[in-house]
Amino acid sequence: MQHLKWLVVLAVVACPDLAVAQEIGDGGQPPSAPRQPPEQRVRAAFPDSAQVDLQLPEPIGTTDVEYFAWISGADAKSAGIVRDWAAMMSSIGSEWRSELLEKLKQPASDYVALLEVNQNFGERANRLKQLVTWRDRLVDELFAQERRYLESLLSSSSVDSAEAETVVEQVMMVRRAEAFPADNAYAPHLAANILRLLHLSATDPGTSPEASATIRRLALDNAPRVCEQRRIVFDAIAKCSYRGNEALQRAIDSGSPTVGAMNGVFRPIALGSARVAATTQELVALARAELSPEVANKLDQGVLRLTYGALAIDVFEIDAIVKVIDHLLPDQDRETCATVIVESARQRAALREQLLRSFDLQRSRFVERGLVRDQIANDQFRRSFLGYVKAAKIAAEQTIGKIAAIARANSKWDEAEFERAQQEWRSTARERLRAMSITGATSPILSYSQLEAIAQEALEQ
Repeated sequence: MQHLKWLVVLAVVACPDLAVAQEIGDGGQPPSAPRQPPEQRVRAAFPDSAQVDLQLPEPIGTTDVEYFAWISGADAKSAGIVRDWAAMMSSIGSEWRSELLEKLKQPASDYVALLEVNQNFGERANRLKQLVTWRDRLVDELFAQERRYLESLLSSSSVDSAEAETVVEQVMMVRRAEAFPADNAYAPHLAANILRLLHLSATDPGTSPEASATIRRLALDNAPRVCEQRRIVFDAIAKCSYRGNEALQRAIDSGSPTVGAMNGVFRPIALGSARVAATTQELVALARAELSPEVANKLDQGVLRLTYGALAIDVFEIDAIVKVIDHLLPDQDRETCATVIVESARQRAALREQLLRSFDLQRSRFVERGLVRDQIANDQFRRSFLGYVKAAKIAAEQTIGKIAAIARANSKWDEAEFERAQQEWRSTARERLRAMSITGATSPILSYSQLEAIAQEALEQ
């Protein structure tokens, strides 16, 4: 994906300010401190250029070409035209995007400079709202250019006007709903784009032609609902920064606490994300009934990894250490050992599912509260995470022990090799837990250092 250095995702820029406001108490104003001139501070914070985070459409990539042809719902001829359009958008579309959004560079820089000299949340909100409104116009202009190009390709190819209109509406509906990067802190369930995951399942070599056609129809029938749910959440995210500033200023003006003042702003994001998650699970269940177990598992894992990132990893997966032992197992015990391994994986998956449910609940409440952490909730999740790591570790160790006990009867058994494999397994588990803290997978609930301390505590026991 191509990114403009000076623009990323809206909601994050104001969120450092908003998060500060949630921690500074009822007054709503952070303590004053000696300041450099705004220009110097901006350049110091953003060496390449001034930055303000805006939610901007990402360009269509070369890997998107087949997907847009598939999700267009068109027949072979029109789908081929959509394929050509997407391929062209991956090149000239990026140029259009850069040209249009360059117009936001100076206003974005001006807004960053304003943050350095103006602590009034209301004035910040007004300026940010103007910037977002301008951004909206430019984004609409970009999508209009993409639309006109598709219309011209279909028209020049003598596609029936009614069919062309249907194809254009479908493609642009999907394009607008998917163009923006998902925010893993506020609405992580948007990262698992179910339409794209269904495309991967339908085009998997392990999917039969009949099942592929069924999966495509499932995606096309549900695309309007999926796209509208995504659009609502993205729209709320795009506006949450200036609305959050407005809410903080109202709280200050009325003498009310600023902590929790933004709950009305962020609650729609949490609720909208929950609706997206429910729809994703519904469509996954319907697709799973048509897919082979292998492809269905890929779909399940895709949803988990995209939604939860490092938190969805099987920390204590034992495949690597099993490979060291497997060739030493007697033939008559292989089936028993395979059953034990499968059961261990099932136990770890069940434990992980419990953890993710707890995480979803607490993260959603964090957003609903207006980005306010709750100590009781944090403690509850801390206990859940600690319990998960301990239980998963014990389950994996017991399985390894059972298999090793059988394999030790083999004269070729090498205890030193087994110990090395165990050490490597523990090291890998430690790195996976470390990845959770580094990537900030649980940051809405637990800080990086808190998660790292919990992981260390669990591993030492």
